[in-house]
Amino acid sequence: MAARITPDSWVDIGLVGKPKGLDGLVWFRSFSADAAVLREGLTLRLTLRNGTVETRTLEAVGEASGKLMVAFAGLEDRTAAEALTGATAAAQRRDFAPLDEGEFYHCDLEGVDVFDAEGARVGAVLRVAAYPSVDALVIETARGEVEVPVVDALVLSLDVAAGRVVIAPEALLSE
Repeated sequence: MAARITPDSWVDIGLVGKPKGLDGLVWFRSFSADAAVLREGLTLRLTLRNGTVETRTLEAVGEASGKLMVAFAGLEDRTAAEALTGATAAAQRRDFAPLDEGEFYHCDLEGVDVFDAEGARVGAVLRVAAYPSVDALVIETARGEVEVPVVDALVLSLDVAAGRVVIAPEALLSE
């Protein structure tokens, strides 16, 4: 079962791309359409392709040709930048931008308990699957994993702060 995300949790936010130029800049592919978490001074945890984990501080964030690029402190040439290519970058949840009422980050749903309309616990959210047409809660139940599309007819209430999701009975018909 997925553990609840805390402010200290590291959450994957993107991938480090290839170097841009000779001075240590790298392309960055964000997992979110809104890359607002990326800012100068932010510390990221990088998991390199060989499994090594290191932390790096962002020195600069910019854009070129409609794509994100970043500079890490202490990374001053292309050779050093190449070593980071393909690394998964994670930020601490506390560093994410604040949200408006009713909004949530997908990671905040991991580990949230799921109940049916009568109040019986049916499982917990493992993750959110993002599809082009709709997001779906991937719920671990006693009978295995079930995907429930996040639509009003199936997800009756979603309270991240309380750690509670209520789903309609028909949401489990595919179980």
